[in-house]
Amino acid sequence: DLFISFDAYFIYTTKVMFSEDYQSYNSDISYGEKNCLDFNVPGNINDIFTNINTIEANECYAETSIDGLELYYSQYSLPSSPKPKLLYAKRERIDLPFSQPVLITAPFKNDTTSFVWAPSLSADGKSLYYQKGQFRNYSIYMITRD
Repeated sequence: DLFISFDAYFIYTTKVMFSEDYQSYNSDISYGEKNCLDFNVPGNINDIFTNINTIEANECYAETSIDGLELYYSQYSLPSSPKPKLLYAKRERIDLPFSQPVLITAPFKNDTTSFVWAPSLSADGKSLYYQKGQFRNYSIYMITRD
């Protein structure tokens, strides 16, 4: 997964770390800042994602709002809870860490048979699109806010 910010200055991706025997892995959200023609991982990346990346779950499919102050992403745990969740977090400034994430509950509506995945925010920040799968059927859905 890969997301390039609206201003093309940041690139968000997932960093996957495998165990020595490749039987297990952990994935975390990472990003780079544009420097001429390259993207460089900043020295404070662990601070930026301190509330986001976890050891017990896999974080992926990150996307930010147009101003970079909101982060939307998927998270899942294996093998205990394979159903992905949608979460978001905020920050006051682009150089500060994201807050503790909040679970986006609207896509579930007490549905225990499907999962949601890969959030994508509209440019105006009012619509959030996501993939929802149920019994091997996948569709794109949308939720809105004022």
